[in-house]
Amino acid sequence: MPGSRLSQTEKTLKEMWARSPSVPFPSLLALSIKGNPGLRGINEIDLEFRYPVTVVCGRNGVGKSTLLALTSLAFQPPNGHIPLNAKLAQRGSKKYAHYTFADFFFKGPQDADVSGVEIEWRFSETMPSKSITKQSEKWMRYETRPVRPMHFIGLARAMHPIEQRTLRGHFKEGSTKRSSHSLSVTMLARFSEIIGKSYEEAASLVSNQDSRLRTCRSGAAYSGFNMGSGEDIILGILTTIDNTPSGSLIVIEELEVGLYQQAQALLVQHLIELALEKKLQIVISSHSEVVIDRVPREARVLVQEGIAGKRNVVYGPTTRMALGIMFGASHPELTIVCEDAFACILAHEMLRHDLRKRVCIQPIGSSSEIGKAGAYAHQIDPHKRLLLAWDGEVQDSAINGWLQEVSCKKVFNNQHSMRLVQLCKLPGSLPPERLAISGLDSQNGTNVLSAELQCEHHVASSIIQQCKSVQDEHDIPFTFYNLSGLHSSDSATRMLCRAFVRSGHNGVSELNQLVESVLAGKSSPSQISWATIYP
Repeated sequence: MPGSRLSQTEKTLKEMWARSPSVPFPSLLALSIKGNPGLRGINEIDLEFRYPVTVVCGRNGVGKSTLLALTSLAFQPPNGHIPLNAKLAQRGSKKYAHYTFADFFFKGPQDADVSGVEIEWRFSETMPSKSITKQSEKWMRYETRPVRPMHFIGLARAMHPIEQRTLRGHFKEGSTKRSSHSLSVTMLARFSEIIGKSYEEAASLVSNQDSRLRTCRSGAAYSGFNMGSGEDIILGILTTIDNTPSGSLIVIEELEVGLYQQAQALLVQHLIELALEKKLQIVISSHSEVVIDRVPREARVLVQEGIAGKRNVVYGPTTRMALGIMFGASHPELTIVCEDAFACILAHEMLRHDLRKRVCIQPIGSSSEIGKAGAYAHQIDPHKRLLLAWDGEVQDSAINGWLQEVSCKKVFNNQHSMRLVQLCKLPGSLPPERLAISGLDSQNGTNVLSAELQCEHHVASSIIQQCKSVQDEHDIPFTFYNLSGLHSSDSATRMLCRAFVRSGHNGVSELNQLVESVLAGKSSPSQISWATIYP
């Protein structure tokens, strides 16, 4: 499944973050907003950064831009460091730039006073957390922030140079230029790969008025005035990263703007590699399926609107879940929340047609997030019927711990709530992937798989045995796909689940009885109950 099979670079990044995320500057581990009237409608949120590259996704208006702005305000720059896209400020005898609240937050007509809002940043290792409470026109003493070079790359990059009259004035033919910063050889190679054509050179020109214009040579030389929009945008991002010190923080708003799908995918790949190479922390906002799909689950954060200005955060959502939330979904009678995409596909194939039409099955990304997702969904719609379905091998004690973590006692605080939100485990005591392949390890199961794959009996038997020998159950669908000869991993996963259902395993009728009883408003038979969790 996308995001679950990490490349070596992604694994190394994960290890580096867990071991020492503060090399060579302190890293931002979390930020929070609390208090009324809040900030841009957000009264409460606590956002953690669990990976060196973070993609924040969610619907418009949920607060992604606000979170990126606060991320950018966590640090002050080292002396002499000038962000390439920031204004200059005179500080004593030294000229350097830093971001202030005025760069991101401005009180215009009819904008609410935000005095009283509390903002906190939490950093790595021995660096103390930093919190402020706005009590006057001024926000904070910026010099108390930890030191770290950082760049905010906003949506202004999407305005093509030819549309910027000031830029045209500064770089008209015959005008003088103060300096030129050439792209390094390695970064030029990355630029060529992302765009898909060869470049001999690329540079950023700086005018006497500190305006910047990018140029390149691919056969002939040309400037940003005659580049494609995407070409100029990507060159701008790579130039910023090329010139920033190791350990910098890079914040990019809506990474996909102006880029077609393949360029998005390649840019994400190179950003992950650069995060490792230059020990960067990169925070991105995005609505793009391609961008979300190309980063590890650990890098994904889904922000949802809760009640009374609260924002709920889901860590490691599947791409389907994130897109479903952002694009909008139907309102079925029952929503079943499962751990991952495989569990969802298996449950979908196991249900009868009449029941399947009445339910929506959503993957959440990990077993620890199921209770949290259920609590958030219930807060948003207290009349929504939910079935929280953990994998069969999960221990009741672990479920209890996760539910305690999200304070479910406060969320599900009456008998009406507990009737609407029910808990269960999928049939069997095995992970769904292992349940599916083990359920085929019989004469009848082998016959069914042989018919599905249109192969001989001994070939189907060999596939089953090879899949059973896989140590990590999450690799079973991928192994089955490689052995099946089918055109896609998704079709292979569905065939595996369908064959399991047709093999006659008793778990199929068990799940149908469970869903049928929940739809009828009855307690789920032989499943976890709230009385078990909260006696």
